[in-house]
Amino acid sequence: MAAKKLIDLGSSEVDTTKVETIDIFKLDGKVYTAPKEMPFSAALEYMEAQVEQGPDAAVFMMLRSVLGQEAFDALKKNRNLTQEQFQSVVEVVEKHLLADEEGK
Repeated sequence: MAAKKLIDLGSSEVDTTKVETIDIFKLDGKVYTAPKEMPFSAALEYMEAQVEQGPDAAVFMMLRSVLGQEAFDALKKNRNLTQEQFQSVVEVVEKHLLADEEGK
């Protein structure tokens, strides 16, 4: 059965040359950022990972996806990172990814 009205989703191509960013955390004087506008598909991938792989794996995937490998590696290699600091980064990234009104 066909839908009554076709939903045009536009293009799946992303212009990475015009990506605005927001600051997430700073380490050793360097600011690590995330894209200001997150595609909703990233949120769907995060939710799917929670169901299929569990919450810990989903957080791992989310941080690498949103922050990028360089920022993820900076967190991972920081031997002074506390549980509280890590949790703060996770909360900020998750709010940003899921675009809740408090996080925007």
